[in-house]
Amino acid sequence: MYEVIPNVVTEKDNNFFTSIPLAEEVKIAVFDLNVDGAPGPDGFRGHFYQFFGTLLLLMFSSRSKSFFVWDLFFRLLIQILLC
Repeated sequence: MYEVIPNVVTEKDNNFFTSIPLAEEVKIAVFDLNVDGAPGPDGFRGHFYQFFGTLLLLMFSSRSKSFFVWDLFFRLLIQILLC
């Protein structure tokens, strides 16, 4: 059944897309955000992420995959800080 579905993503590409980014890559991406731009799907503007950039980088510096499953925790933390 799966033989008719073409492989358009190579194993090398898949490894690249699923790898954990380096802290420096995250820092560059965060500080390249437009602080006055429209909010992303999470509702936060670039200014928010730049303001909390240190916290985000500390989380990434551990190079832990657990960061990627912290979404619920991170959203709760944000709600607590903003309320």
